[in-house]
Amino acid sequence: MEPEKGKRAANFTDAEKVFLTELVERNINIINAQFNSSITKQRKKQVWEDIAKQLNARSGAQRPANQIKEKWRELCRSKVGGSKGQGTCKDDW
Repeated sequence: MEPEKGKRAANFTDAEKVFLTELVERNINIINAQFNSSITKQRKKQVWEDIAKQLNARSGAQRPANQIKEKWRELCRSKVGGSKGQGTCKDDW
């Protein structure tokens, strides 16, 4: 049998979105920091991998870090103009 192609991932639940927000806020200084000798691309990638691991452990889903990072960007775009999350969303990560 061939593996299923194009199967869509499950939507993020409200609980996952809340937990994702909490995880990002704990690491916001690294996520939003400019690259320098101590904040490297690899360091930021590792932070997103850690967030993915924690989110997946709690939710039971197996989402890759890049999917979780993209969801965070989507949540930020939906918050534009609102007070929730101000100061945590930035486009250059």
